[in-house]
Amino acid sequence: MAGIGTSTLAHGTAPRARTARRRLAASLALASLLGLAFGSGIVRTLGLVDDGSAGRTAMAAHLAAGLAFALMLAIWLPGHIRRRSHPGLERPVRSIARALTAAGVVTAASGLLLLVPLVLWTFGRAWYPASAGTFVADLHLVGGLALALLIAGHLLVRPQGTPPGRRSEPS
Repeated sequence: MAGIGTSTLAHGTAPRARTARRRLAASLALASLLGLAFGSGIVRTLGLVDDGSAGRTAMAAHLAAGLAFALMLAIWLPGHIRRRSHPGLERPVRSIARALTAAGVVTAASGLLLLVPLVLWTFGRAWYPASAGTFVADLHLVGGLALALLIAGHLLVRPQGTPPGRRSEPS
């Protein structure tokens, strides 16, 4: 027990709390970006906005949130994978992790392919293959739906009593 005048830093609780707050902030940022990317993509896909300024705003939000999510995930993911080790859950976690990786690659790759016509148009070329573009857009939608469902499944497989961002091994 800390006495009067003793620092919590000496007992090691302050750095652990800062680390937990940082992990929670990163998780919340990732969840917010994914939610914005998913929501704006669904709004755009279902045609809930016109092709005017609201449609452009939804598309800009989708592009910005999707790219920011992918970049932040690429930075955050290696540390997340190293931290997690649950011997009893290795098979389900590994299976979900593989499916998450596949869904993420499909979603990111199809999203980048959908950017090709936009980039070409920016440089003065008009090119959009109708059937291939529709297939890639559908692939992007299905990949995004799978990604969202797999992230939810990944969170449900987490061991009970282990809050998000908490190390599984004893300190």
